[in-house]
Amino acid sequence: MAERVLAGVAERDFAQYPKSELDDLFTIPEYQPVAERLDAYEEDLTNAGYDSREIAVVAHAVGSYLDIQQQKGNEHIAAQALLISPIDPYKARAEGEKETLISVWERKHSTRNARCTKDLREQMNDADNGGDPVSEIEFGGMFSAKTDKLLEFIVSSQQLLPGGTVLHPFIARVLDERYIMSRRGGKGRGHDAEEVRRLKAMRVSYSQLQRRLLYAAEHKNGSRNLVGIDEISFIPNGLTEARALVQTLLYLRGERIHVIGTGLDTNYRDEPLAFAVAVDEVAPWMRTNNDAFFAYYDEEGKIRYRGGATKTMRHLTKSGFADFTLPVPIGRVYSHLVKYSAQSEEFHPFTVLRAEDPVAIAQLNTVQEHFAFETENGEDDHRLFSYLLAG
Repeated sequence: MAERVLAGVAERDFAQYPKSELDDLFTIPEYQPVAERLDAYEEDLTNAGYDSREIAVVAHAVGSYLDIQQQKGNEHIAAQALLISPIDPYKARAEGEKETLISVWERKHSTRNARCTKDLREQMNDADNGGDPVSEIEFGGMFSAKTDKLLEFIVSSQQLLPGGTVLHPFIARVLDERYIMSRRGGKGRGHDAEEVRRLKAMRVSYSQLQRRLLYAAEHKNGSRNLVGIDEISFIPNGLTEARALVQTLLYLRGERIHVIGTGLDTNYRDEPLAFAVAVDEVAPWMRTNNDAFFAYYDEEGKIRYRGGATKTMRHLTKSGFADFTLPVPIGRVYSHLVKYSAQSEEFHPFTVLRAEDPVAIAQLNTVQEHFAFETENGEDDHRLFSYLLAG
């Protein structure tokens, strides 16, 4: 297929379902599994109350993404990017590897995090002699072992405890754990070791976090003090709160309190989250970036994996398809299990469309704004919405 049939085409009627164009794309063998899943996904959308125009917009976006990738010769991985992978990381091994994929993931991230936390501890030692305290935010997509790095740093710095404070977000009815946990299992790698590493943490809202940080500054315990904040990007609601939070972290730095935080920098639509924007505006030197890797079948059906996965993919398990629309009616969220995966920029649908077909993204935004997002009591819940939006 030499010419694009959807992506960037000047005269497109997004209100009309692009059936003939999709039929052309689905003649590509690699794209045939996508056709079946797209049908199921559109049925989900219809049952959820989306009208025919909105479903047509989604179909245009899907077709545009596939169109762009076939022009680049990326059909094979692009098709897999839209679907939930059937690869079980706890059992599957990549071609030429003796370890399972989850063991490879744990080993690579553990090695990286051990090296990074060693550098952080050295910085803490330098701070005792007048150097700068640790002030670091670990940004990255899901499955990039951000929380594991935070735990590695705190647990391996026992001299900081019990004076250290560990915090994570309070998001209405979504996160209610009293711990932060890491998927890394240490010895005995594998499924039975998952999430055995955990540390007690205090759930906080934005206002509670601000008060807690100021309390930590006023009640320093000895010469070394640490605040760890997991999933920090979910805590502030909007750019104003995010900027204020960054200023508070800088105040703690001035009080020589070590701070390490973790969080997503973009949602699954590859839109920047407010806290990441505020860090880049006010203190870009605080940012560090983590990546994950993603597994896929090559053209010969062999399992491979690649690094550089900095973006989060969101999938609905009923249809098995990447979720292109938001907000999702709350009943649909509860009746479908949502799964996430990591992906690189070159295959992440929203990253690709934003760069190469901004008109399709603009149309998708009209669908996303169609539904109000309400809780069971009928009130808007922006924090819950922001969590579901970010994944």
